[in-house]
Amino acid sequence: MKKHFILILTIVEILVSCGKADGPLEDVWGEEYYQDMGERHWYSLFINIYNHVYVGTMTSDLGNYRGFTEGLCAVRDEQNNLWGFINTNERIIIPCQYVNVGYYRKGLFRAQKTSYGRWGYYNDKNEEVIASIFNDAWDFFDDITWVGIEHSIFAINTKGDVLFEFPFDDFDNLPDNCFLDNIERFQYGWSIVYIKEKSRAGFKNPHSCTYVSSDGKVLDKHFKSGCSFYQKTNKYTLPFPIAVVKDWNERILLLGQDGKELNQKQYQKVYKALLKSKKFKEYMKKHPDYKPIPASKASNDDIASFVCNWSPLRDWLWIKE
Repeated sequence: MKKHFILILTIVEILVSCGKADGPLEDVWGEEYYQDMGERHWYSLFINIYNHVYVGTMTSDLGNYRGFTEGLCAVRDEQNNLWGFINTNERIIIPCQYVNVGYYRKGLFRAQKTSYGRWGYYNDKNEEVIASIFNDAWDFFDDITWVGIEHSIFAINTKGDVLFEFPFDDFDNLPDNCFLDNIERFQYGWSIVYIKEKSRAGFKNPHSCTYVSSDGKVLDKHFKSGCSFYQKTNKYTLPFPIAVVKDWNERILLLGQDGKELNQKQYQKVYKALLKSKKFKEYMKKHPDYKPIPASKASNDDIASFVCNWSPLRDWLWIKE
């Protein structure tokens, strides 16, 4: 057993030395947190072993690392079971003193000091920038995010200013009356919201979704399911942000930042970007017999299905059905 452990440590040290050849760890999460889940787990495992060996105070439990964003990674100390942050040089920047934290984004991270305590927002100097008055809160991705106070939900900016109230009058329309569990953070100007639609016969479409813009306007269409807007992943970058949705006729379509379905030219741009992506090229090496539909012959529906299959959100996209 001891020999096996020494062998594992030796392998880790070799990996780490190779990884340090190009400098400190990078913000591998890219522009979004979304990753291919398999790679995300393997990368987390490497980071956990890495920091367990070189930082020394961090547990090797996979659930105790949140991934790097803007140069900081949330970690939990195995001694006091509290959260803090390290930088890409493996230095503890924020002491492990919080019961729970989110990701570091827009120069801020959300944190909870005590169990069932209020959430607030702090900067990289561990200074409280937005007071801890919220029952629930989301991370920043855009310069706007959702927060909850008692039974009200508001959108705030990075200064803590209230921009508008959640644009649905009846909070009970949210499934199971969960607080922010059915509202995603703002990305590229939109937040996806999962709602219940009432009909004369009761709840006809129990888990539909729609989008709220960063100026508080609600998209005039509801979908059977969908995902947040995204553009850049660890394996490919799209020419512009999109959201993948499914309508009530089971048709998959792509939305642009204007809240409308992409036109044919935009569909083609997205498709060509994916065909040239690292992810697709890797797939083709393993499956040389697979022949994608040529761009010149691919319909919008063909492209939308292809994007859905190759999206890093594939496993999450229909989670609200």
